[in-house]
Amino acid sequence: MEEPPEEVWEKLGIEELIRQEDLDGIIYHVTAKAVDKAVSWKDIIPLVIKHNKKDILIYAIQESPDLSGVNLSGADLSGVNLRGVNLHTADLHTANLRGVNLYTADLRGANLRGANLHTADLRGANLSLANFEGANFEGANLRNANLEGANLSCANLIHANLEGANLHGANLEVPISVMPISKCQSRKCSALNHI
Repeated sequence: MEEPPEEVWEKLGIEELIRQEDLDGIIYHVTAKAVDKAVSWKDIIPLVIKHNKKDILIYAIQESPDLSGVNLSGADLSGVNLRGVNLHTADLHTANLRGVNLYTADLRGANLRGANLHTADLRGANLSLANFEGANFEGANLRNANLEGANLSCANLIHANLEGANLHGANLEVPISVMPISKCQSRKCSALNHI
């Protein structure tokens, strides 16, 4: 979905409410406009990121049932609970996802190039075909995650738990790791605790 032009946000008054961190006003506007489908929480996320308002961003994400394709590039979501969220094809490149809970989340085809996933919980997440080039997974829990066809080139996998992870067809070119990735049997890690 394409972000509405600035003049639309000004007309709706939402941008000023975001600048003022008036969550009640934003909730009122989004709820009122949602009735006639003029604006949704997903629609205002790029504007919230632009103004760097993390509390409003977290609220908007939690109110959005579907975040597929949303642009969260460069967003600071450190420590946020995104358990089971749908981020299919979302753009999270260079996002700070340190310590985030993405347990069973859907990130199929998402762009997480250069993202910080240090100590993130990605257990059971669907990460197939996602781009993690240069991402930091240090200490992340990827147990039983589906990384089929994912791009992990130049990713930091130091102390990442890949036990049971599906790495079939994943690009593991030049991973930064403590233990050689070749220890994975058939690129499906079933007995590793740490890489």
